[in-house]
Amino acid sequence: MLGALGISEFEERVYRTLLAKPDLTAREIAEDLGATSSRIRHAVARLVELGVLRTEGHGGVPPEK
Repeated sequence: MLGALGISEFEERVYRTLLAKPDLTAREIAEDLGATSSRIRHAVARLVELGVLRTEGHGGVPPEK
């Protein structure tokens, strides 16, 4: 669905997980999606780069509003 924005299926799954559960850590998202924490962090970095997520001072990465 978000492929037109250059977002992969996996990145979209990470994004949708963060929309539903914004307080999860990379480890918790990894467990939820059956991936490694490293892969989650890479996907989050990519989503930040694309402008659909932003970082906050405490290190969290909530979805943009």
